Amino acid sequence: MTTTHLFVELLVIGFGALAWILVCTATFFDFDLSSTNAYLPSLGALLPLLCIAYVLGILVDRVADWIFDRLWDKNQRRSIYGHDAKDKIQYFNDRRTLIVEGPELWQLVEYGRSRLRICRGWTLNALALTTSLIFYCLTGGADSSVRLEICVAILGLGAIFTGLCWFSWFKLNGKEYKKIQRQAKWLRHHRKINSTQSIELSGSLNLKENLEYEPVQEPQP
Repeated sequence: MTTTHLFVELLVIGFGALAWILVCTATFFDFDLSSTNAYLPSLGALLPLLCIAYVLGILVDRVADWIFDRLWDKNQRRSIYGHDAKDKIQYFNDRRTLIVEGPELWQLVEYGRSRLRICRGWTLNALALTTSLIFYCLTGGADSSVRLEICVAILGLGAIFTGLCWFSWFKLNGKEYKKIQRQAKWLRHHRKINSTQSIELSGSLNLKENLEYEPVQEPQP
């Protein structure tokens, strides 16, 4: 995966973090989100905003990775590779096999990992954004006559979006483990075949050379 792809990926996650941080700020400092246009930065201030979003993307990605690894990722890897320590080592050996011997195959894995990280980060963002919007509405951000309906709508839509992000991550994560295992096994199989063929070819060439260059013994008088 190129640096540009990684940068865009972290920006996608970071702007989601900026959204719920903005809502939390509006809740605690009591300003109206409908007047946000007045606070939007000019074109000259977009670069600092991009930098902030990039840093937030890194932070959210690391926090999401830590949470998901402890809650779901380890169990998912063990369900495919096994529960022993040697099975974990086998997983990392499979990764190294793909990186060293199948860089084209590893690029396909990296493409899937990019989508995986975005879904993982946005699961956390969606949960935080839903919670912050509900608190914003309850603290006066919505008209009291429709406040309950708005909160219920936000809760329902947020729960659906969060669930879809998590489900997408879960399916992509399991598919990645199976893909690494299958492709590494394929590479080792073909490496073994190529090695056997090389040995057989080398033996045939040596035999041919011995037959061609074997000295002819002259008959004794």
